[in-house]
Amino acid sequence: MPRPRTTAVIAAALLAQACVTPTTRTQFDVTTALGPRVPSAPGAVTLTVAATGRALTITASAARQCRQARYEITRTVRTRGGTFKGPNAGTALLALVFWPVTVVGLAASTALAAGTGTGTTTSTNQRLIATTTSACPLALAALPLRVALPTGAILTVTTDGTGTAHVTIPDTEPPAGVATALVPNAPPAPVTYYVDHAACVAFRTAGLAASVAAPAGRIAALRALPDCAATTADERQLEAAWTTLRRAVLAAAAGACDRAARLGAELAASGPATVDALLRADPAIAACAAAPPAAP
Repeated sequence: MPRPRTTAVIAAALLAQACVTPTTRTQFDVTTALGPRVPSAPGAVTLTVAATGRALTITASAARQCRQARYEITRTVRTRGGTFKGPNAGTALLALVFWPVTVVGLAASTALAAGTGTGTTTSTNQRLIATTTSACPLALAALPLRVALPTGAILTVTTDGTGTAHVTIPDTEPPAGVATALVPNAPPAPVTYYVDHAACVAFRTAGLAASVAAPAGRIAALRALPDCAATTADERQLEAAWTTLRRAVLAAAAGACDRAARLGAELAASGPATVDALLRADPAIAACAAAPPAAP
């Protein structure tokens, strides 16, 4: 029986004669990711105002655009190894089994590492696939505002950290009217407030009559008159009639008398008498009624 040292030398020689075939396993993992949002410089200041009864909520913001990139990220993992092949590979591997690892295993691992360079490497590649641009308004915190009330009184208020300010119109102001939020270098932001449906209807009726005094701006004035929130069946019927009335007057003011006449007939058939009377008393409607019929 060979001596241990002799057997180790034989095993090492067999390993040397065996062919080490390198192997590589590659795994790809593809994902997408968004980059940070990159804002532009702030632009024009905008005020928006909402009214609930006498309570106003004012929001101040500056126009801004944000760019954001989308990336495709490919992570590549390569694992390198090797296998023994050749005429003496089986005998060499048998020696690995029956001989102590400290002797033959060392020779085998040395031969394998020399032949293949085993190990794992990881690489990551990032590729830009798209860039999007979207609005991202900047909330203007700590911004001083003024609120002009119907009587001419001025309230002052400052926005909070979210760019929002809250104002309550005092009881010394009319039950319905227009309040306007003001800030330098921004367009005025008017809002119609009213404490109840009756107050809204009275304000709107007065606005309809007042629009007659400024024919050049009448269409804009009519469009600015409010729709009043309705909670009862009678209020809903009144609001539906008001919508028809406004459409008819707008048509007459624009010279579309045929359309105004059709809407007027619709209102007379189904609307409350009070609204129908308002329509018939309107100067634009009367002018259409007095005009000669269009040629066929």
